[in-house]
Amino acid sequence: MSTRSEILNVLDDLIRLEDVKACMIAKKGLDGVVPEKNEIDDIDLWKLIRRTTDDFFTIIRDFYDYGLKSIDSEIDDYIVDLTVLDKNTALIVIYPALANRGLLEVEIENRKREIDEIMR
Repeated sequence: MSTRSEILNVLDDLIRLEDVKACMIAKKGLDGVVPEKNEIDDIDLWKLIRRTTDDFFTIIRDFYDYGLKSIDSEIDDYIVDLTVLDKNTALIVIYPALANRGLLEVEIENRKREIDEIMR
């Protein structure tokens, strides 16, 4: 099984969680791995995320050596969580602002660890 398909399996498991509306592995410019099932169809939101992803990666690279682990942004009714995998890669998860953040943070961290293992 290829690295990409292994990562896609992890993302498919994550997207099955009730509150996870979208997830992906992103690199600068929003290149990366995206599962087929994403519940957010708002094209304008995706365009906004794509435009700002480069800015987030600038911040990630600047603060990576200081232990930056994630960046969360609340946009409308959603949280966009960028969990740092390395200086150039992040796990992006979008979920409702009123979701159980503690539970989702644990799930996101578990998936991050799985992806870290695969990427080694």
